[in-house]
Amino acid sequence: MTTGSLAHKRAIRGALPRLTVGAADTINIGFLGPLSGPVESWGLPGLNGCRIWTDSINREGGLTLGGRRHLVRLVPFDCQYGRGRALEGACSLVQESDIRHLLTLGGDAPAPIVDYLTHRKLLTATLLPSDLSPDTPYLIAPSETHLVCNVTGIDWLARNRPGTSTAAILPRKRQRAVPAGAARHSVLPLDQPGRTKNQLAHRTMAAPRPSAR
Repeated sequence: MTTGSLAHKRAIRGALPRLTVGAADTINIGFLGPLSGPVESWGLPGLNGCRIWTDSINREGGLTLGGRRHLVRLVPFDCQYGRGRALEGACSLVQESDIRHLLTLGGDAPAPIVDYLTHRKLLTATLLPSDLSPDTPYLIAPSETHLVCNVTGIDWLARNRPGTSTAAILPRKRQRAVPAGAARHSVLPLDQPGRTKNQLAHRTMAAPRPSAR
C-alpha cells in the first residue's frame, strides 16, 4: 500500500533541511480546515484522510529525513472556513505547535494566511491549483484531481454520448468553481476519427449550495 505521492514526500523532505541530529524525533504537521459549520463536509473527510496517512507513515517507522526516522504528529485546527479563524489557526499552528508543513483545503478562506506563511517560508499544501501563483513559492498543490476528473468525464461523454451538446459542472461553492472552469480549457484533443471540435460544448456554472428544508 502506498503512503502518499512521491511528489508530496519529496516536497516535505525538501522543506525540512533544518532537522539535525539533535532534533526531536517527531515532526508536527498542521491541518487547517473547516471541521465544523456549513463546509465541514469538506474538512472532516480531509482530516480523516490525513490521519490515515500519518498512521500508515508511523506504522512504517516514520519519515526518513537526513538518514533518520521521524514520526509524524498531525495537529488540526478548525478554521470554520472563516478568514479570521484561518489566520488565527495559522499563527497558532506555526508559533505554538511548531509545525513544519501545513495542509489546507484552499479557496477563499485561507487567502489571508498566504503572505504570513510565505514570510515564514512554510511549505503549505492546497487542494486547488488555482491558489498557486509566482508569488507563492512555498504553496503546492500535490493532490489535485478536479481537472483530471472533469476532463476525463467530458471525454467519456464525447465518446459514449455523441449527441450530447452541453456538459454542466455545478460546484457546491462558488470559490470551488475555479478549477472546474479551468477544465473547459483542458479538454482532451478531439481530433480522433469521427469526432469534431463542436461535438461537445463544455459549459461551467457556479451554483450555490441548495438550502436544507
